[in-house]
Amino acid sequence: MVEWLASSRTRAVILVSVLIVASVLSVYAYLSSLTPQRGPSVVITSPPIEFSMELDKTAYAYGENMTITFCLKNISNETVTVGKTSMDFATGILSTETKGVNDTIGNSFHMGFSMVDDNGTVIYERFKGPFQATYEFTVEPDGYVRQIFFWKHYDWLASPLPRGTYQIRGIFYGSCVPGFPTSALVTPSIAFIVE
Repeated sequence: MVEWLASSRTRAVILVSVLIVASVLSVYAYLSSLTPQRGPSVVITSPPIEFSMELDKTAYAYGENMTITFCLKNISNETVTVGKTSMDFATGILSTETKGVNDTIGNSFHMGFSMVDDNGTVIYERFKGPFQATYEFTVEPDGYVRQIFFWKHYDWLASPLPRGTYQIRGIFYGSCVPGFPTSALVTPSIAFIVE
C-alpha cells in the first residue's frame, strides 16, 4: 500500500507539474500573439508622400521620457526625390528604418516636432537642423523612412515638463519634388498629459 501511495504521489506531482508548465506556456503563447499596444498617431497626406507621427502613450509620469515615431512614406507609384536644406544630428534617435530608400540617407534626423502647453505657448520646436547643408534622398513607391526618437525633455528644456496637458505635432520640413520650394508638412496635434 505504501508503494502504491508513493507512486501515486509521484504521479500526482508529475501530473500537476505538467499541467502548470502547459498552463504557463499557453498563457505565454496567447500574450505573445496579441498585437502590442500602440499609442495615439496622426497622419497628414500630401501626395506623393504621407507623413505620420505616433507617441508611445498619452500619459507620462513627471520626468518620464517620450518615445516618438515618425514615418515619411511614398504613397505614389513613382520614385520620389526628397530634398532637405538643413541637417540635424539629433542625439535622441533610437533607430532609423528604411524601405526602398537610397543609401545616402545617413544618420541625420529628417523629421521634427513642435510642442505647446495648455495655454498654446510653444515650449519646444525642432524641425530644422542647425547645419545648413542641402541633401537629397530617393524613396521608391511604397518605400519609407521611419525614425524613432527618444525625447529626454530635461536634456532640451533644462528641467522636466511640468505637470499638465500638452499638444505635439509632427513636422517634416523639406521638398518632395526637385525644384519645388521647401515647405512644411504638419500633422494634426496629439494631446498628452504629464501627471
